[in-house]
Amino acid sequence: MISRSTLLAAVGAIALVACGGAAVPPERARSPEWTPRDQEKGHVAKSPLRPLIVEWPSPDRAALEAQSKAGVVAVRFLGREMEVLRQCHGGGAYRYVAVTPKRDVVSLTSRDELYATLPVHAIELEAKLKSSGRLTADMFVVGSWDAPEGSATRARLSGDCARATHVITGITAGAFAFTSGGSSAVSGGIGLLGASAGAGRESAEEVLSKDGERDACTRATGADASPPEGCSAYLRVELAPVDRGSPEAAPGGVALVGTPRATVVVTEPGPPPRVGTALGNTSIVLGSVGLVTGLSTGMTAWIMGASLKSSCPDRTCPNEKEGSVRSYRTVAKISTYGFVAGALLIGGGIAINATASDPAPKTAVRVGPSGLTLDGRF
Repeated sequence: MISRSTLLAAVGAIALVACGGAAVPPERARSPEWTPRDQEKGHVAKSPLRPLIVEWPSPDRAALEAQSKAGVVAVRFLGREMEVLRQCHGGGAYRYVAVTPKRDVVSLTSRDELYATLPVHAIELEAKLKSSGRLTADMFVVGSWDAPEGSATRARLSGDCARATHVITGITAGAFAFTSGGSSAVSGGIGLLGASAGAGRESAEEVLSKDGERDACTRATGADASPPEGCSAYLRVELAPVDRGSPEAAPGGVALVGTPRATVVVTEPGPPPRVGTALGNTSIVLGSVGLVTGLSTGMTAWIMGASLKSSCPDRTCPNEKEGSVRSYRTVAKISTYGFVAGALLIGGGIAINATASDPAPKTAVRVGPSGLTLDGRF
């Protein structure tokens, strides 16, 4: 007779098999670690001022290359946006420095690595990284183009440079292939009723951009004066912020020196107001008022005199015209006084202005984060 414990064990075993057993869930696909021979494994760029540009479209890299041949390149760089300023030119020219040829592979498998290494086009590449699982920049480095020392100063820039934030002080040269994808595998465990189940997946590699030829790069040496033909593609740029504390021209011909946070410079202002000109100008204005008063009252006196002349033959007026005669004489005196006072005030004002002296200029410009502040007077 079967015991109760044996029966319970048999029922449990049947239920376990019916439910698929304790099958191990299949492992999620992951990209295998890749450590190729004769290659250096790249890591996330530690500095945001040394971004790769292998993902740039060919026209953009061609424009950068053409601009760099005309002199140091100025750009507007805002972390995830870089604009080459074609109308702004830096001083000096790049000098090529050859290095021992090197192979460098930068493999990106996470969003953080993508944004740290390829900040300019990271948004466009995010979906590609998610679908393929890997972005790889396979590069062959033979040298770099270096800008002259001190290029990152605004005084060295010329042209329309108001929007310049950085200059490119170094450009890595060589050849590269920028691809997406790679191989990965999925292994399964025990399937339904203990049957084995397995799956495999392989992601095809897609070339996103490519420039230069590795065979051409193998001819490079550390003594080259320029990259070999076919191995001069631009791989990475090094940026330096524009030094806004360097001497630069300010509005009104004011020279700014030192750093913009704590600078006080004495300027050479335009002609300052002369001492005494305010008094002279006031005198001229009052004199003009006197002349206008004399002219207007003189016209009134002339009209009044004409009326009295017809009423007073032989300059003898009847008693009833005594008030009119008195008014005529008062208006005539006012006109005379107005003319005399006006002439004196205008003459005095002209004399004061002619002898006014110039004060010593005491104008200063304080340069702060909000702009220019004028201290003193012009």
